[in-house]
Amino acid sequence: FDIIERMKKAGGAAIRVAVYPGVHHSFESTGGIGEVPQDWASTHCAGRFLRDENFILYDRASGKRATSGSQTDYLFSTCLKRGYLVGGDGRVKAQASADLLQFLRDVDVLQDEAARAVTPDCASLPEGVLRIVCARARAGWSADLVGMARAYLHGPLPRDPARAAALFELAAARGHARAQWELSLLLRQGAGVARDLPRALALAKSSAEAGEAIGMNIYGVMIRDGIARPADDLEARIWFERADELMDSYAAVNLARYQREGKAGLARAPDKAIALLRKAIARDDNPWGLVMLADMMEQGEGAPRDLEAARGFYRAAAAQEREPAARERASQALARMGR
Repeated sequence: FDIIERMKKAGGAAIRVAVYPGVHHSFESTGGIGEVPQDWASTHCAGRFLRDENFILYDRASGKRATSGSQTDYLFSTCLKRGYLVGGDGRVKAQASADLLQFLRDVDVLQDEAARAVTPDCASLPEGVLRIVCARARAGWSADLVGMARAYLHGPLPRDPARAAALFELAAARGHARAQWELSLLLRQGAGVARDLPRALALAKSSAEAGEAIGMNIYGVMIRDGIARPADDLEARIWFERADELMDSYAAVNLARYQREGKAGLARAPDKAIALLRKAIARDDNPWGLVMLADMMEQGEGAPRDLEAARGFYRAAAAQEREPAARERASQALARMGR
């Protein structure tokens, strides 16, 4: 890394280091690991020397010239060894190629015209994190395309669902699992893009199958509610359970509803529903978990009736901004109970 620092001081500021574990010489070869037993390797020389512009070797530790005689003979006698491993696999080759192309886009050797078409002029944004996100989005970083889209939906940029949809569209087309479920929601709502339920379902499925917990829950909801396909509680439950295993609080609430009602092949068990709701609240104060748990406490369902506890959960749901419908439901309940 001292060589990198020297290069930076010499004016090479655009330097990036990538380390790929488990790879060897000629890792672009994807036939697995092999051995070249008779060839010479400099592995044991690594880190011991520096070479100047005249190719003279210097001892890295002392800074003194390593030899006044034949440098080749010196290396053969000190650290060159016979035999080394070669080869790698397709995963590392693909990642290394993608990283190189991204680096070239980041330093403006290449330009991502598709990303530039859907992102604003970053100089128009105030200095700070958002401008950094914008610059990365223009260079084609998929996660930052998503970040810009969310800025157009939830601030600090002026709300623009159409611009958000275009950003999600590009990231989703490039396989970004979060962009897929975010775009799925906009397609269901017809927000910033024409309403398209079959495509919304397909995108939610892609996100779910990619292992995105929120995508799993959204896909489960669409299956449960029969959106663009026949409803199927048993299949929906599978996706809710997978999402719950990945700590998605909304999936825990959906499973609690099944458990409370005795649906999707589950026996009615209000006590288990309460346990799921408490888990959802512990994860991220899930607003719908608060409302449902308050309702069960108010009714004495699955646990002894506790109106004070119910009011406390309703108040928490009424105070949050994340889910307006849950806030309204909680406010109505508090008005009914006399606060």
